Amino acid sequence: MGKKQKNCDPNDPAVYTATSTADCTTAEALGPEPGETRYADPRFNNVNDYAGFPAMSGAGIKDIANNPISATGLNGYSVTIAVANITGGELPLVTNINDALRITVSVSGPTGVSVTLQGYRLRYAPNSP
Repeated sequence: MGKKQKNCDPNDPAVYTATSTADCTTAEALGPEPGETRYADPRFNNVNDYAGFPAMSGAGIKDIANNPISATGLNGYSVTIAVANITGGELPLVTNINDALRITVSVSGPTGVSVTLQGYRLRYAPNSP
């Protein structure tokens, strides 16, 4: 994630003191840091960790422990998540595109209906985990 939310990963010893990513042992970047997963420790600890997250499909939507949610009918749904840098002008009041991420969550149902939601995560403090 570079300089969007913070300089360092929240688990980095310099998370509160780093003034740039060069001060970090583990700098923030799009995608999970080495070893982080959604389903087991060490878990994702930033929204940017979902960049490149594989789709939940086949066995349906899964809970945080990677178990299929057994509610009737949910096994026919799939979810994709995309996290990316914003583009110039996408958020007119954000002058540096490195200060915001676009999060897109798409859900497809068994009848072929899809719903896509999009939101943004803005940089608010470079040294706040």
